[in-house]
Amino acid sequence: MYIKASDRTPEVKFDQHLGEVSFSGESYPENAFNFYKPIIAKFKELCQAGKPLVLKFELVYINSSSLGMLKNILNEIDLYAQQGFSVSVLWQYYEDDDGMREFGEDLQDLFPAIAFKLLTIES
Repeated sequence: MYIKASDRTPEVKFDQHLGEVSFSGESYPENAFNFYKPIIAKFKELCQAGKPLVLKFELVYINSSSLGMLKNILNEIDLYAQQGFSVSVLWQYYEDDDGMREFGEDLQDLFPAIAFKLLTIES
């Protein structure tokens, strides 16, 4: 699955063979539910494969409805990790972006079964 970035939605890349998924750009679609619904379905499919998962985030902006959908995705992944599967998240944020750093820290606290790594990107 590949979703090209738009001015309101992130680029989303699924590499099913490696179990890697990346999100980059901005996320404030008109309807976050409609945008993220097929992505959540794809994650459920990946979790049924029983492989390790790596999620990479390099978001420069995310609105509250997109953040809610992201929490839904991470909830599914957290349940998968609780079953003993390897799940890691690389949360990348620009060094001067305290908001995105704090989002990553909050998500890390909400989903303790997932191995989070927060990484600063130099501006």
